[in-house]
Amino acid sequence: MKPGLIALGITAALAATAAQAHGIDRLLERNAAEQSRIAAEVARGRIDAHNAALLEHRASDVYRLEAQQLAASNPDAVRVRQAENDLAGAITWAEKHPARQPGTALDRMHLRVASTRDAEQQRWIANEFRQGKLTRSQASALETEQAQIAQAEYGAARKGHETVAQAESVQHMQDLQDYAIRKDPSLALPDAKHA
Repeated sequence: MKPGLIALGITAALAATAAQAHGIDRLLERNAAEQSRIAAEVARGRIDAHNAALLEHRASDVYRLEAQQLAASNPDAVRVRQAENDLAGAITWAEKHPARQPGTALDRMHLRVASTRDAEQQRWIANEFRQGKLTRSQASALETEQAQIAQAEYGAARKGHETVAQAESVQHMQDLQDYAIRKDPSLALPDAKHA
């Protein structure tokens, strides 16, 4: 093979990889923006626990899809984008339909803290990935954990009232996720959980 063709092939492969990484960056940044929207509306009291639970359930689906796409050698961002568009639409719907059952002050505080931490963790994942501090597999594992946290939040808030034990469980999961993102991303990898 001619050296010019090899160089052209390498250049094309690098360009495709860079475009893929840029697309993933945008998806991760969009997660952070959507979680920030949820946190802001919860803080304003416009989204009640029931609607926040439904949004977290949709968010867990988005994070799970993203984790699968990050783990795939040839990711298909179309499905993830559609899921994110669905989540954005659900957030818009919740914003236009104010809370009917605001819940207790303690429920609102737990919900606000959890949703704010979710947004912060999504920003951290996006920033760490963009800066090259996270590999695709680490980002995938962290997104899987984000899906599990969002699912736990859904389970805790879906009836409109979460117990102290449920709030503590979510907080513990988020504490571990904070550490995994900021200090040791290998903790989120499946093999590390069995060590």
